[in-house]
Amino acid sequence: MIPCPHCPFPRRFVSPNGPTPAPILAIGEGPARQELRYGYPFAGDSGDELDGHYLPLAGLRRPHLRVTNARLCAAQDLLNPTKSEAAACAAHHLGRELRLVQPKLVLTLGAVAASLFGVGNLDHAHGIPFQGRFEHWEGWVFPVFHPAQGIRVPTLINRIRADFQHLGECLPALLDGTYTGPVDPYPSPIYHEVTNQGELLVSLHHYPDDPPWLAIDTESDTSHGQAGAPPWCLTFSPRLGDGYLIRAANHGLLTQFSQWLAEHRPLVILHHALHDIPVLAAMGVVPPRWTDSLQMAYILQSVPMGLKPLAHRLCGMAMRDFEEVVHPHARQVALSYMADIVAEIERGSKRPHVLKSGPRKGGSELRFPPNVPDPIRSTYNRAMALSRDMAEGTTEEDGESGESKPVDPWKRWDNWKPEVRETMIALAGYSLPRPSITQVPFAEALVYAARDSDSTGRIYPELRRLSRGRELRKEIAR
Repeated sequence: MIPCPHCPFPRRFVSPNGPTPAPILAIGEGPARQELRYGYPFAGDSGDELDGHYLPLAGLRRPHLRVTNARLCAAQDLLNPTKSEAAACAAHHLGRELRLVQPKLVLTLGAVAASLFGVGNLDHAHGIPFQGRFEHWEGWVFPVFHPAQGIRVPTLINRIRADFQHLGECLPALLDGTYTGPVDPYPSPIYHEVTNQGELLVSLHHYPDDPPWLAIDTESDTSHGQAGAPPWCLTFSPRLGDGYLIRAANHGLLTQFSQWLAEHRPLVILHHALHDIPVLAAMGVVPPRWTDSLQMAYILQSVPMGLKPLAHRLCGMAMRDFEEVVHPHARQVALSYMADIVAEIERGSKRPHVLKSGPRKGGSELRFPPNVPDPIRSTYNRAMALSRDMAEGTTEEDGESGESKPVDPWKRWDNWKPEVRETMIALAGYSLPRPSITQVPFAEALVYAARDSDSTGRIYPELRRLSRGRELRKEIAR
């Protein structure tokens, strides 16, 4: 294999290593100093971690698999490639490598390699096999964190270990084609809004009593920012596969809910209690007994701590991120805000002007009179440019990941000069609204919010089971 003819680093090329064909193709990110020195991928400290520590947990050794990188040439600064850089390099070599190796399983090591197969959030996807595709190859993909991350971030070691142990458990089924993947046991959950006391009592009638528990989550109106955001709703799940919502504005029903908690004293399951307890208190709801599934996950160290990755991993639940649900609607709110600013300035400051020469002679356009102050002109230009970029779907490179993403109106807003923001606030009467669940149509917001309390209830028994196993292993070790 030869490097891409367009590569700026062709003399720093590191070839794939291992048998062909092979049942497993492992893909890292990009060559580093020791890979350049020895001439094969994973030759340094991360290779020692992979070969000596992680692969044996899956019952594997290096000769069992072929190893390559998303980008085959080391950059001048030896930094890892961005996802877009890796995609450009992989477009030249990875399809050919897959045809040569014919793997039944691709093991991606790190977020950059996983992104080649469509993984956007590795914290959500790691350790869970899925059917992936690259050009003409289709098969199982098993994403894990890069072994070097275990060196740099010791708290990830247990997660990487757990992933490779899980790989060993499901490897035979993955290779012989019988693996089925995690299955949601409640594919048709029940999510409803509760509006009166009768509905509340019916929803709570058959809550679990061995031991009695109730999962609760909250949502806030973040349209004016995270700090001091007022509550929008609470959701609760009395049974696995159920979720109910009470709006924060329904004060009487929240009082009845709080009284029910005080009378029945179920163990309330929260995920991130430091956030939820103050929000509940703002709604007048004070759980008499509670525990935090986030703390349980933190103590285990072998599972992610985010609610959505946990629910996907432990319960097979398909979960949508806040950005995925809210941002499409929030962007429309931002676009409307900018359109109002443009219209207000044009009404108050711009005047029609008839063109008297040139190819558009006889036509007209709107122009600013000479006495319009610079802040108004600058504000108009900023609002026009942002409206145009959002309407046309313009993308810009993300500074952290290097990915091309749609224009972020809130990032633009924060980077504008204070006088531009102040002028817009004066014209509109309020600041640019931040993304908030309140901008989502209620039916969609109900499912998103109620699913969080449902998933909190579902992960709780799984975390207890894992915690008991952890304690049992400690006893055996003694």
